[in-house]
Amino acid sequence: MVGILNQVAVVTGAGRGIGHAIAVELGQLGAKVVLAARSRTELEATARLIGSSASVIRTDVRKKQELERLFEQVTTTLGPVDILVNAAAASSTLPPSPVRSVRPLALSTAPQNSALSVSPNPSPKRLESMEYACP
Repeated sequence: MVGILNQVAVVTGAGRGIGHAIAVELGQLGAKVVLAARSRTELEATARLIGSSASVIRTDVRKKQELERLFEQVTTTLGPVDILVNAAAASSTLPPSPVRSVRPLALSTAPQNSALSVSPNPSPKRLESMEYACP
């Protein structure tokens, strides 16, 4: 398994559901986890479970300006994002990033600089378009 110790992970939708579960797991694996969602209360509860490696940034992912602020704040304070989990129920377009290849990734085998897009309510059509990207 590829280690993720001290890698910067941003998890949208981290206050509950699959985003919460993934954020907690990333924290237990040693990542620096940035928790993003609309509910500060839920994010803070998730952060308490993770501990000192968690950061809370209240973000409405439907608003492009808030997404830009999220990634600007993360890169300024923690450095480049190594892992991105988009588990928010509603989303806007994330800031563009170059992608050299698109292929399925398992969390336990994800290489550095991975992006994982997760749909909390997958329909058959959404499953066809779900992407796991490795820049």
